[in-house]
Amino acid sequence: MSWFGRDRNTSPGDDVRDWLGVLSVELDRSRRYEHSFVLMRVPLAASPAARHHDHCRLLRSALRAVDRCWSAAGSIYVLLP
Repeated sequence: MSWFGRDRNTSPGDDVRDWLGVLSVELDRSRRYEHSFVLMRVPLAASPAARHHDHCRLLRSALRAVDRCWSAAGSIYVLLP
């Protein structure tokens, strides 16, 4: 599955398999073209009212079009190819 060329404010679903697919594509590209990428995890404070997807939406406004951001398991993940 490829997410290249999509609007940076769209993302695959919340299913972990969707994000593993995105990561797999970037890992393959990295190996093929011999370039590095960054996968960053930012743990968020546990709060019953926490809305991690809002954090991601705000962060996306500062990312490049090729970068990806998603939230899972109380953390925000950012993929910077």
